[in-house]
Amino acid sequence: MDLESFRRDFIKGGLRRKDLHGDPIRQFESWFNQAVEAKISDPNAMTLATVGQDRQPSQRMVLLKSFDQKGFVFFTNYG
Repeated sequence: MDLESFRRDFIKGGLRRKDLHGDPIRQFESWFNQAVEAKISDPNAMTLATVGQDRQPSQRMVLLKSFDQKGFVFFTNYG
């Protein structure tokens, strides 16, 4: 199967340190608000990745429930 037709250029701009907020939580809030305004589906869905003692990565989808200057609160049904 030729996947060339799915290729597209990403021209929204780059990530420049000078354009970032000094506070990472405030920067996240800005990005999150942009995602909401752009009507991106499930803007609170995230991938949480960890590495076990066996050095093997593991990841799962989680949902962001809230965030503030103390950090992020997310939920998962991982069990």
